Amino acid sequence: MTLSLPKAKSILKTMLRETRLKLEATTSADSKTAEEQLKVKKWIYRKSFPHPYMVYQCTQDLKKENELLSKIDTLGLDQKRAFEVMDINAYLHDIGRLREVDFSTGLFLNNEQKKQTNFTHARESYVILKELGEKDPNILLPIKYHDARNFDEAINQDSEFQNLSKPEKEKVLFFSRILTDADKMSNILEVSQKGLLGRLELMDPKYKPEAKISPKVKEAILKGENPNREDETTRADALARFATWTKNLDFEASKTVAKQYMNGIFNHIKAEMTPQNENQAFIKDVSEIYTYLKEPAQRPRIITNKINKTRG
Repeated sequence: MTLSLPKAKSILKTMLRETRLKLEATTSADSKTAEEQLKVKKWIYRKSFPHPYMVYQCTQDLKKENELLSKIDTLGLDQKRAFEVMDINAYLHDIGRLREVDFSTGLFLNNEQKKQTNFTHARESYVILKELGEKDPNILLPIKYHDARNFDEAINQDSEFQNLSKPEKEKVLFFSRILTDADKMSNILEVSQKGLLGRLELMDPKYKPEAKISPKVKEAILKGENPNREDETTRADALARFATWTKNLDFEASKTVAKQYMNGIFNHIKAEMTPQNENQAFIKDVSEIYTYLKEPAQRPRIITNKINKTRG
């Protein structure tokens, strides 16, 4: 199957409709459970349509970049098809979220369920597209690894990627850079405006409403790394993760967005401290992180063009 943008939109619309019907069938008579199920429904809707559309819009900004247009020519890509692949990836990168629900309960899969199946929404998006017959590595692999914390390591260990020629690998990495930047841009925009409103972190009890940056989160940020979500314990930690993304973008259009909206994210971080829970250590940590992220980056990216030289 060769996906087109209209087909991608149709897949997303169909899967969203089917998921909604399944969720409606699980509505509980217990008011507390029903309330949790309603949160799931609202979250599924936000992640399965408004978010992909925002990523799509951010992708349109990237298409104006001379660096991107030049790279398309260098890689020998057809510009029209390259633009369509970018749009398809934007719309379908998160369809695995629609399987992040236990339809027997209408609630999110718990951590134990995810561990048993090695579930991640990015991998599940890849699985869905494979089930539909998609074979284009420029769609499959960028989607499969768009949420990878250590992208280079993860993709270089992938057998599909290893079997590609060097020029093919360069194309996959190019489309990965675009999808990851657009995804981060859309999240930076949303979090700067709404904070964690409507996000999983606000529904997860592990994220405490405390004026605190966890030590491992601060350490990772100041080392130029994305924090490990397992080390996050507060809402401020989660917000700091999104702020970190402003340092790890590839394209100038992305960096411009980051500069405009980073202050908004930090306003939400600082709002975690109230007069009742004033914390000097928190103020110091936030100030250090803000100063670091404002500094120009030597090479502001987590995803690189590095290809494991021992492979194909």
